[in-house]
Amino acid sequence: MAELLTLLFALLFLSIFSLSVAAENKQEKPSTELLEFLGEWETEQGEWFDPFWILKNIRSKSDKKKEKDDE
Repeated sequence: MAELLTLLFALLFLSIFSLSVAAENKQEKPSTELLEFLGEWETEQGEWFDPFWILKNIRSKSDKKKEKDDE
């Protein structure tokens, strides 16, 4: 009887473990909107650039322009 209970608990544990591993391996497909958004940050050569880089350059140019205007 004890062997049967041990076997049932082992079987239960293995089934729960396999379900959790299967859930981790399941990947959702990205939405079309996300793919289109990411595609906006790709050059014609297929290289990616950081949108924050653009913001930094815009800010630094506006800061330089303010400095010139203040002089």
